[in-house]
Amino acid sequence: IEELPAYAPQLNPEEYCHGNVKQRLKNARPTSKEEIRSMLDRGFARLRRRPDLRQAEQALEADIARVGVATADLYPRITLGASANYLHNDVVKGSDSFSYGIGPLISWNFPNTMAARARLAQAQAQAEASVASFDAKVLTALKEVEQALTSLNAVTQQQQSLERAEQQATRAYQLDKVRFEVGAIA
Repeated sequence: IEELPAYAPQLNPEEYCHGNVKQRLKNARPTSKEEIRSMLDRGFARLRRRPDLRQAEQALEADIARVGVATADLYPRITLGASANYLHNDVVKGSDSFSYGIGPLISWNFPNTMAARARLAQAQAQAEASVASFDAKVLTALKEVEQALTSLNAVTQQQQSLERAEQQATRAYQLDKVRFEVGAIA
């Protein structure tokens, strides 16, 4: 059994998401669950619009579809076939003939399914690789969002500190000005 620390975003991808949500909601003052839900939906919609995530998601969907196609190769194929023939003989009068046929065509590579199973295993491996790639891109996107929010938070705190310092300097200037005018400072 391995224990994870209480807050380990590098080990737990969900922590990136939760950290992002907590940061966004810290300064917000939603008044209802619907407002919270809409804020979360907007944030996740922004992530979904990222081109790298959209590309990875489409690649994942295509690879999952390939698994379905490879699985279908394990079962018989049934197709509906039709044919029509017309025969005309100039030598014998009245010997024109017309024939047609409609019917199912069943094909199955049974009992030799080794090739189909190999293609299925290959498609599943590719789908697993696509899942890993998609997860990595999502984690990268969440990490970038968290870093941007951290930078924004640091800049905001710095701005607030500078504003407080300016206010304190202005107050000190005003006090010194009053002291000078009164004559307490020469």
